[in-house]
Amino acid sequence: MVWLNAAFSFFLALEHYPQAIDRVAIVCGIFTFVFLYAKIDNYLLYAEKFQLRKALLIGVCIKSLFQFFPGVELAAGMASTAFVPWIMGNIRFVSAYFITLTDGVLLSVIAALLTGLINFVMTQLLNLRIKRA
Repeated sequence: MVWLNAAFSFFLALEHYPQAIDRVAIVCGIFTFVFLYAKIDNYLLYAEKFQLRKALLIGVCIKSLFQFFPGVELAAGMASTAFVPWIMGNIRFVSAYFITLTDGVLLSVIAALLTGLINFVMTQLLNLRIKRA
């Protein structure tokens, strides 16, 4: 699923990065991000932290739903496109790589916040249901 999210973001970025070196940097950023998600997933699996692994999966699902609301994707992309060059300047390959990573981190943080909110609401609803019974 992480690959599908990355593919959508990649196609959005193509028009802004016509240079081949920038596109390679974006692909490298996507591979880095997918690799990190896979490592986190494997760690949670082997550490038997199934609740956190489930939250990670829900977060990825929520993140994939952002594709139906492109405003979230575009806002994260615009924020990372403004932030990274402001911090480090516009350096070929490096800027595109870190913009891709920053975009992924921003989307993941938003997805994690939504996952936490959903978990909180569901827990509160369950507690209300138990109190009524």
